[in-house]
Amino acid sequence: MVNKIDSAYFFGGTFTTSSNCDMCIGLYRFDITQPAASWNQTYFPGGTRYFSSVAYLPASDLGISGTELILVAATTMTLSKTVSATYSGINFGYIVCIDSTTCIAADLANPGGQVVIYAVNQATFINGNPSSMDVLTPVNMMAGTIVGTAAINTTPDNFVCCSVEICAAFSTAGPGPGFIILPPSSHKFGYKITAVFSTSFDGQTFLGTASQNAVDIWKYIAPDSWENSNPNFGERYTRLDTKPTTDSRYFRLAKLDYLVFSDSASDTIYFYEKQPCHSSCATCSGANSNQCLSCPIGSILSGTTCTPCAPVQYLSDALSDPPNTCTPCQATCSSCVEAIKCTACLIGRYLDTTTYLCVAVCPVCFYPDDTSNSCLPCPDGCESCLTAPPLCNQCSPGLYFGTNNSCTLCNGDGLITFGSNCVSCHGSCKSCAGQSSGLCTSCHGSNALINTNPGSCGICTGANYIDPSSICRSCDP
Repeated sequence: MVNKIDSAYFFGGTFTTSSNCDMCIGLYRFDITQPAASWNQTYFPGGTRYFSSVAYLPASDLGISGTELILVAATTMTLSKTVSATYSGINFGYIVCIDSTTCIAADLANPGGQVVIYAVNQATFINGNPSSMDVLTPVNMMAGTIVGTAAINTTPDNFVCCSVEICAAFSTAGPGPGFIILPPSSHKFGYKITAVFSTSFDGQTFLGTASQNAVDIWKYIAPDSWENSNPNFGERYTRLDTKPTTDSRYFRLAKLDYLVFSDSASDTIYFYEKQPCHSSCATCSGANSNQCLSCPIGSILSGTTCTPCAPVQYLSDALSDPPNTCTPCQATCSSCVEAIKCTACLIGRYLDTTTYLCVAVCPVCFYPDDTSNSCLPCPDGCESCLTAPPLCNQCSPGLYFGTNNSCTLCNGDGLITFGSNCVSCHGSCKSCAGQSSGLCTSCHGSNALINTNPGSCGICTGANYIDPSSICRSCDP
């Protein structure tokens, strides 16, 4: 089954091996805005064909299906093109469109032992011209019996092909419309694969692999280089324990919220909805605490259960010796995330937030806070300070105490340093050498120093004049 993008239409094929299939319905179009009772009213008649695989091409509004490869107009559900008789012996399946004009199809009739893929694109088949020659070239992909294909929606030209034992990512990138397969990046899963599928969400492709009683969702990691095989192109995102079935092959994953698959052995469709994990799990296969796949930082995975490390322990990483174990913190820590990275300290010690060590004395420019048991920063320019609210008791070099014990450069008008303090000049002075009115070194406005520097500021009038050094002096008799 496949969705017509941004529409209410879904397309689904029927599969039968009956020899008397002249009246079989082949390809359904479901309109989910209409009642379910009317869903079987729009279809393309199959005749002797059956449709185990369906894909949709948005550029041309066509459905592409097999086993005999055909194109069906999605709007009218009428035949657009059938593959030429040259390829009538091929049982096309696992059709996936990797972009708006290019699809791939597997040869299900190929003898076991080799997976064969055909390119189905504008140059080879998808051109809407029934009389045009089809040129479908088989490409041997990998050894084994195919169980499915999946598009890598976020990476153009890439797709995944899976056999029972292994999945391989391929790139069809190459000059022109050809079908050039670059070397694969493979991944062995350790179980029998029955199906593969994909979706994309927030710019990330997710792959799904199914076994008889479980579904794994993998975060796809593009290979660094197609010239060398990358044994890990997937990072497991979650696992779903599913009802054991004998023939679960057809899956659809809507973003990361819904999973639908069918079991043709029992004519059953299963629907799974994304639900939150237990609070003790980071990722999970179910809602219970014993269904964890991975744990949050600070917990260790034992089987399928996450157990937090004790408060005075931390979880070592995979490269440690021993790896992934609860390891004691430093003796002065009450909790930590690494051997030398405390997050809280024992009473009498303070957490240095620059080194994450527990110290008895806070470093320069910090003070000990008994509420948080940590070293908090002093005010700007302060080299040491008292406890909260922080009061500076020593300024950094070049700074002086100003108002409210703040540290300042003390370089503005009307200010003068006095020991470690920055104090104000007398109000009559613009600058001064001391705080008294007779120690001004410059004056405000038109006032001038009277007779000396430093001296008092006043108005220079009468038989007086201002000399070049701005001092008011008496004229000669």
